[in-house]
Amino acid sequence: MRCKSCDVLLESHELKRKDKETKEFIDLCNVCFKVSALAMHTELDTSTNDADDVDISNYIDVAARPGIPS
Repeated sequence: MRCKSCDVLLESHELKRKDKETKEFIDLCNVCFKVSALAMHTELDTSTNDADDVDISNYIDVAARPGIPS
């Protein structure tokens, strides 16, 4: 199975991750899960709607993830 966000193959431990409330499988790799959790718990700048303005390297080590644009 692949990550719903970045399409990378999921590791076995990533396949087992479930939402605590809904009990549904999350189907995100560790990196996307961390970015998602950060987004849910961070006050976002709503002055822009353009995802291209977000520098993901501020949140994760993109060098460790080939294929993710920096």
